[in-house]
Amino acid sequence: GDERYSRAVFDQLDTWLEQNPPGTGIAWRSAFEVGVRAISLAVAVQGLRDCPELTVDRFRRIVEMLDAGATRCWLDRSRFSSANNHLIGELAGLAVVAILFPDLPGASDWERKAIRELAAQADRQILADGSGAEQAVGYQMFTVELMLVVVALLLERDGRAPQPILAAIERSAAYLAALVGQD
Repeated sequence: GDERYSRAVFDQLDTWLEQNPPGTGIAWRSAFEVGVRAISLAVAVQGLRDCPELTVDRFRRIVEMLDAGATRCWLDRSRFSSANNHLIGELAGLAVVAILFPDLPGASDWERKAIRELAAQADRQILADGSGAEQAVGYQMFTVELMLVVVALLLERDGRAPQPILAAIERSAAYLAALVGQD
């Protein structure tokens, strides 16, 4: 409710958008970075949607950036990395933009493709014993957090999420709980 915070967010965002137009500069070099940024921004905008600082012009610029980011996530996704947590970040970014901005051209197609690929990747990223394919707990937690964001949005919207993704999250949770204890 304190407008100082929303003003600060929009001041920083205006500066970032001005200095990093879609497709230009180091901030657009990696589709993974673009995907994670799209998640952060798409979710943040939902929390700031009632702020008077979210003008039509600002919203348009944000949505244009998210649209360009979603396109980049799909076209330049990481397809040939070993365990490939980057692909999860790119697909999750694509899915989040599609779910939260369904009026974008291509959003329904993006969502369908991203969810299909996330479901296929779930078993590759989280192994049968619940460990992560990267064999690093930090990567595993990040990978599952990305899947959880997508699942939470799907469940909030229509109460359904793909079983392969849910099963991977459950396997991972059991594995991580075994590592650190139930408490």
